[in-house]
Amino acid sequence: AGGRVIPISLGGAGQDPFLLLAHHDHWFDPKDPLRQPFKAVGKVLGLPYVDVEGFKMHPHRGFDIWTYVLDGSDGFRHRDSLGGDPRTYRGGSAQWMRTGSGVLHEEFWETDPNRRTNIELFQLWVNLPATHKFDRPAIRYLGKETDAEWLQHDIVDPTSNLKVGTVRNLGATLDRAIASQQEATQTDNDDVNENINTKDTVGKARQRPLVQIMHVSIDAGARWTVDAPLDHSALVYVRKGSANLRGVAGDKVL
Repeated sequence: AGGRVIPISLGGAGQDPFLLLAHHDHWFDPKDPLRQPFKAVGKVLGLPYVDVEGFKMHPHRGFDIWTYVLDGSDGFRHRDSLGGDPRTYRGGSAQWMRTGSGVLHEEFWETDPNRRTNIELFQLWVNLPATHKFDRPAIRYLGKETDAEWLQHDIVDPTSNLKVGTVRNLGATLDRAIASQQEATQTDNDDVNENINTKDTVGKARQRPLVQIMHVSIDAGARWTVDAPLDHSALVYVRKGSANLRGVAGDKVL
């Protein structure tokens, strides 16, 4: 087994409502001779995420958690205290979880006794407004093999008119899914939480002020512009390659 995790603590000035971003990239091979000794060392040192190759049941409350598995990746196994079925979600999909008043969950990397597995994902913690801190917990699965397909579009070079990248809008996809659920249940009563438990949904979520979360893939040398209000936080994480960033407010370059 091997890989890396890059945790970035957020929540400082100019970063609200983002609390944490963790980039995981791991592999697990049944033929790896160091895998079992590594797990044994993790148990001795009290590192449960090494011992069991994941995260045992633990609590969260007061924020939203995005777990986004990159295309082509093996999966992440999830179980929680909300009564939904255990689930393994894989590349091209995401789990959004509102922890609200409190929830327990566990997460384990997908492993296979017959082959190597490779898992790359991002987990993002987004703080909730005070008015949503004690919402009832809810879970929504989005993207590949769910009923909430990604909202995405191409980046087109204005000069050549050729495609130079893609934008997958996670935040807008979730906002649409929650709005559709509210319409289907014909209620937006803050005090009501229908016992919703389907393949891709557990619990009824309220919409919060929209948080734009995007996965952008762009060709080398190409440009992409996105509108960001001056009173909003804007964070960029570069997974591969490098990026030159410039902000413009009216005729002023930031």
